[in-house]
Amino acid sequence: MLNVLRYTAVLLLVGRAYEHIRWIGPYRDFFYNPIGFGKWYADLIGRDLVDIYKDPFYEQLISSISIGVGLVFFGAAVVILWYEKLFKWRWLIYAATAFLLTTYLGYFMAKHFQMWGMLLEHTAQLMMPLLFLWYVKNEQNKFLTIATWSIALTFYCHGLFAIGYYPQPGKFVDMFIASTGWSEDFIRVLLQVVGWLDIVMAILIVLPFLPKTSSWMDNRYVRSAFLASMFYGIVWGGLTTLARLYATYQKGMFWHWADQYWFEFLVRLPHFILPLVILIMVKGKEAPLLCRSANLP
Repeated sequence: MLNVLRYTAVLLLVGRAYEHIRWIGPYRDFFYNPIGFGKWYADLIGRDLVDIYKDPFYEQLISSISIGVGLVFFGAAVVILWYEKLFKWRWLIYAATAFLLTTYLGYFMAKHFQMWGMLLEHTAQLMMPLLFLWYVKNEQNKFLTIATWSIALTFYCHGLFAIGYYPQPGKFVDMFIASTGWSEDFIRVLLQVVGWLDIVMAILIVLPFLPKTSSWMDNRYVRSAFLASMFYGIVWGGLTTLARLYATYQKGMFWHWADQYWFEFLVRLPHFILPLVILIMVKGKEAPLLCRSANLP
């Protein structure tokens, strides 16, 4: 189990590192936002925003910041991969987590301001490096609780987009069409159904972690619903993760496709890996599942 979490965290960080070094993450959209930071900064320094767009200094600055953040992600991935030998460098993991939060705030503020679901749907990704640390430290209750809430927030916010609380992303629809060939109208209805399932799943899995409902897990029907919800999370989380590869593939354009989409697959691995880990832990709760590595902080 430890290595499952280890490699999931490593691949997530490698994916974000590649994105930042190759594609500059969300920083250009954030810093040049004409109704956000870009306008505020232009007013502050007394320059026209169009002049800032044309100034190569700012483009180079944004590129350098993004590459630097990418290198922090890569360094944290190396520390996690060989944590038993490099645990004294664990501060890099905390730094990478802070930069992950900055990245997701960037996505949120650049294009989706006031859509809090866009920020919170990344919770599972954001918490993945810290969850690895808590698992290593044998903090079972903290790991299980935060992992479950992270998955719940991720699926709940996915559901908000799918049911149309926020506008249904055209990217979701396009991936469905590319994967299945079904009509757009049918897919939009199907997304609403799946979205409500996401929300129900998110509610069911947090019941054991609420003070007034934690005893409900003694009821076999509630426990079965909890386990079924986790199984749903594994299947649906896995399919949506794989869709980033399958639905975007174009024959004869392998390297172009891989360059743009392979990291999209890697960063979504926690969406089905964490439900799998939680399911195994809950079903085998009596067994000492957590790693008990010696000489680790």
